[in-house]
Amino acid sequence: MSARDAALLLDFHASYSVQDQRRVVSLPRKENITLPSDCHNAERLFSRLEERLESNVALRHVYHNHMLDYIRKVSGVCSLWTGKRRRILFTPSRSEEGKRGKTKWRIGFEGSSHEDHALSLNNALEMGPN
Repeated sequence: MSARDAALLLDFHASYSVQDQRRVVSLPRKENITLPSDCHNAERLFSRLEERLESNVALRHVYHNHMLDYIRKVSGVCSLWTGKRRRILFTPSRSEEGKRGKTKWRIGFEGSSHEDHALSLNNALEMGPN
């Protein structure tokens, strides 16, 4: 393991905590990278998703239920951030059909999505060791 990977791993473990029975870690970010607002890109991709959901009632129902479940889970996490100023990034979502197991559909988030000539969330994160 390289010295850089070892440092990233140490920072990752140092950020680990348990808050309200949830495991919380900080993602390793690259220094000196400012991400632009990607609201327009997220809206464009959401419009495509809406069209797909309009034409498939079964998928719309499953997607709606999965998204409500995410909102319930995230609302508890967001309450942990009270008092800290956070910049909002819009990460588009999509439906993904499962190939194995019991999960037939799930929601995937597009960390590599970005505006033209701009960086994505994935570009701002360090890869680190496996």
